[in-house]
Amino acid sequence: MQTEIISNEKTNQALEDYLIRYCTRNIPPYFSVLIEGPWGSGKTWFINCLREKLNNIHKKRCLYVSLYGAKQTSDITDQFFQQLHPRLASEGVQRSWSILKSMVKVSLRMDLDFDQDRDTLNVSLPELGKMASPEGSILIFDDFERCGIPPSEVLGFINQFVEHEGYRVLILANESKIENGDKKFEEIKEKVIGRSFRIKPQTKQAIDSFIDELVNDDSIEVLKTRKKLILDVERRGKHNNLRLVRQAVLDFSDIWSCLPVEKEELKKNLDFLDRLVLDVFSFSIEYRAGTIKPEHILKLENGGFLFSQIKSDCNKTSTDPSDFDKARERISVHKLTESWEFALSPATYFAFFSQGHLSHHEAADGIAYSRYFITDQNPVWHQLWYRRKLDDESFTRLSAEALDKLSCLQYSEWGELFHIVGILLNLAEKKLINYSIDEIFSIAKDVVDRLATQKRINFGNRKSESRGYFDKESAFNHGFIGIKIPQFQKFIEYYDDALRKGRHEALFEWANEWMEELNTNVKLWSSRINPKSEVDALYANQAIFCYINPSTMTKSIINSQSNTINEINQALQYRYGRLNTINQWQLEELSFWQECLAEIETILQSRDKKLLSTFHLNENLVPTIKNIVRKLEELKQKISH
Repeated sequence: MQTEIISNEKTNQALEDYLIRYCTRNIPPYFSVLIEGPWGSGKTWFINCLREKLNNIHKKRCLYVSLYGAKQTSDITDQFFQQLHPRLASEGVQRSWSILKSMVKVSLRMDLDFDQDRDTLNVSLPELGKMASPEGSILIFDDFERCGIPPSEVLGFINQFVEHEGYRVLILANESKIENGDKKFEEIKEKVIGRSFRIKPQTKQAIDSFIDELVNDDSIEVLKTRKKLILDVERRGKHNNLRLVRQAVLDFSDIWSCLPVEKEELKKNLDFLDRLVLDVFSFSIEYRAGTIKPEHILKLENGGFLFSQIKSDCNKTSTDPSDFDKARERISVHKLTESWEFALSPATYFAFFSQGHLSHHEAADGIAYSRYFITDQNPVWHQLWYRRKLDDESFTRLSAEALDKLSCLQYSEWGELFHIVGILLNLAEKKLINYSIDEIFSIAKDVVDRLATQKRINFGNRKSESRGYFDKESAFNHGFIGIKIPQFQKFIEYYDDALRKGRHEALFEWANEWMEELNTNVKLWSSRINPKSEVDALYANQAIFCYINPSTMTKSIINSQSNTINEINQALQYRYGRLNTINQWQLEELSFWQECLAEIETILQSRDKKLLSTFHLNENLVPTIKNIVRKLEELKQKISH
């Protein structure tokens, strides 16, 4: 039997007309109809639309069952029963389920395997006897390929209703996924299925339906006026999968619900709305099709959005395209490679698709740094970041203002400072300002020196530095424009040197304060270096012992009583319980403990052995320190090799 291909919207209408005739003609057809197509092609959506017309216009009731996961015929007939008797099948009468089915049970004789033997099968299919006429119901079997019953047996089950009872039966399947090991399937298929059609998605109509599902949703009007844009995205992707489109509609609704949509300027900014629809539908469809990952959105260049944690596959020397190269090719299909054009920041899209949701704070940040809402109230660096939108007068004014504010130390926060320096270096490189790259670099270093002298460089708090590892490439969800200029990298190093110097001085002060706690509150002292102490662990991941004189630590230990010694011992065991190459900062404390150990052992040689504190030092703390030194030395040797 040849499959008839339904390839466009118009011929799908022809298929619908045929199926209505098939389902409503007075003469029983004695064959079923197969509607075939890949997953996501819209078979279920198409049949639901057909069911609605058959019911509303032609007064034909359709009984729909999904064969997905069915392992026995009773799993199928139970679904019919629940539709025919929703009250009887409700939770309140579940205990009487078997009795109810037996009351309406029809004993059917059918040739399940077409071997000419009449096999007896008791099918709990209620009240089907009166539905064989044109006035009866139409049976629809969806997800045929996902049924747990062998395909030939399922067709044998369906054949009873088609051949012997004259039912109108529609079967929905992805034939490419039907089990090939069933040798009788093709033979039985020719006897049971009279017509077979293959359809492609009716995307335009489906989009209307998906949008209408968003009842009382504020995003409906936005989507309804941009259906052509959505259709263009789907067609460029060439996935032919309506499930992806429907999920993209839901994704857009989720993102829209998090945006500050009460602001009129958001709704009135048509360019922003167009771009938001393009971004969300393109990213959603490709992400859910498995062609891109959320981190690929962050990795797009040309807009300055670069993140080291996902650079690795770009550095591959393999001749095969890297994972990102393949993703970029897919993204370029939708013309999304210019990340500075995004409606929201790449970080906002990354947050949504990686987490599955978007906080109002993340959404607000995405709007705040969107180029579609740039005004003269935005920071100077932000306006210059999107300089493609500026006229000559505004550009000249802003570039001069940026340099003036930089020289006057108005940028002390590292994010703004890095953005301004990167932008000015970039403008100097392109000869858009009357300064050379080296001149801007010199000015920037002088600014750092003066900020350091005035102690205005933020080096963080006791627990962590002010900047993370990846902050070398971006701030405020925007990558640094001048990141590829060598002088910009040198500027970052220069700033970090000043930051480390300031932090180094502060750590000496903090360490002295911490050592005072050893004499007043040893438990609090211990919690500062215990990684399991969530609140007080200020120095759990810092080489704080490097800022203490070993003799000071030795004196505190020797003068301590047993309870303090044991508390110190436990704290050190927690701190150095896991040594690995990731925590290489721990190696900085090796020399400290080597000196402490030597001093303590020297003192213990002449110390009274009968003192309880001496006993705990020899039995507990000294072995712990020896073990720390040994493990750190092993780690050092491992790293060196």
